[in-house]
Amino acid sequence: MKPSQKRFLMSGLLLSAFLIGCVHLGRRSSLVSQTNIPKGRVRGSARAPVALIEFSDFQCPSCRRAQETVHDLLKAYPEDLMIVFKHYPLEMHPWAKLAAKAAQCAEEQGKFWPYHDRLFADQETWAKSSNAREDFEKMAKDLELNTGRFAACLDHPDTEKPIKADMAEGDSRQVSSTPSFFLGEFRLVGGAQLKRDGARLIELLRNEKRR
Repeated sequence: MKPSQKRFLMSGLLLSAFLIGCVHLGRRSSLVSQTNIPKGRVRGSARAPVALIEFSDFQCPSCRRAQETVHDLLKAYPEDLMIVFKHYPLEMHPWAKLAAKAAQCAEEQGKFWPYHDRLFADQETWAKSSNAREDFEKMAKDLELNTGRFAACLDHPDTEKPIKADMAEGDSRQVSSTPSFFLGEFRLVGGAQLKRDGARLIELLRNEKRR
């Protein structure tokens, strides 16, 4: 084999090793490009070449801790990255689904992200509450939402539809724990893996888009 051929082969092997090694369960999925992107749950530039899709549970402590890494990545790549939030409330968390509904009701009034941030910031308080709905309604009032409209939204059966749609999409992607992230065609499970591999994958995907 000629030296040039050896170099080409080694480059290919190194790239393959990187893609396999840096992503736990690094499974390519055609579903990534087909995801529904709800406009009210996008943070960052809607024209960004790379989407970070997050399946999350507001009562999940690991999801709360992962937010710092998500914010850091968006700050580092403001023109290249958009964050897309997907609901995946786990049955083990008694208030998770109601929290997801509350966030949806905030989205209806154009304040999903402020409410999202408040839910995670106050998670340790409302997660232990005997009546978290009161906490959620207080948050709505603090964020100057229309509280009557918010309460009616919480009670409306249609509020669960986008949550169920997100969960069905998560199931189709074999999501089994939160937070689970998708960058391009690759899955990252947990905040620690996102922190370790997120920036490298964003740069890889960004460079692919520029070709």
